[in-house]
Amino acid sequence: MSLNIVFLSVAVLAVLGFILGAGLSYAARVFAVVRDPRIDAVLSELPGANCGACGYPGCSGYAEALVNGSAVLTGCPVSKRETRQRIADIIGQGGTADTITDKQVPTVKCCGDDNKSARLFQYSGLEDCRAASRLYGGPRQCRHGCLGLGTCVNACQFGAITMSSSGLPVIDRDKCTGCGMCIDICPRQVMSMVPEKAGVQVLCNSGEAAKAVRQVCRTGCIKCRKCAKVCPVGAVSFENGPAEIDPGLCTNCGLCIPECPVNCIYGTNLAG
Repeated sequence: MSLNIVFLSVAVLAVLGFILGAGLSYAARVFAVVRDPRIDAVLSELPGANCGACGYPGCSGYAEALVNGSAVLTGCPVSKRETRQRIADIIGQGGTADTITDKQVPTVKCCGDDNKSARLFQYSGLEDCRAASRLYGGPRQCRHGCLGLGTCVNACQFGAITMSSSGLPVIDRDKCTGCGMCIDICPRQVMSMVPEKAGVQVLCNSGEAAKAVRQVCRTGCIKCRKCAKVCPVGAVSFENGPAEIDPGLCTNCGLCIPECPVNCIYGTNLAG
């Protein structure tokens, strides 16, 4: 008698299992969400860093937003122009190359290292630029220069920033994703984003008058305008304090570099 009960129980469970399984299979077919194949195609083009700089939850979220039209092609700062063009073709926005900007990377607008920038006092507190800036504005006299304590190094999730022996951050453009975390965390706003191809840059962030700059830093921009006078394409301006070079106009000729009396203009990949 007991064996019959066991067999009956097993049979009932088997039938219930079959019914439930069939129901789940039917529901899966009815309510299945078809994934747009373009999402995976776009995702394969993205860097996979999942840094969040695009404003979406990782590269997958950004890929979906691109396909459904809620994101812009320039949302991923680490993607190069060629990559963005391929994505444009995938999502049906071909022929938009003129609106696809180049990769943006941070640059340190300061060359006033430990040997060139005067100090107010010797700082021995927490190794953090934000903490140091709260103590009389920081140990360096220039109120616009790098404090040199490496907060940006710790903020970078990709190991793209190191500190030089003289106390200034060094950006590895190959490792940099352009997420901008180093810019957001700097209390002095010393870093700014520039196109990766930008070859000539003014490494000074001070808007002070020439006399005030010279008192605190040997390599601060003194607004002498010599660089602007020799620039053949008018790429140098002085609208916001120190000299600024428009990367869209600059041809990387390098003529401005030797003209700078304080050596705060640096260049890489110069023309010719």
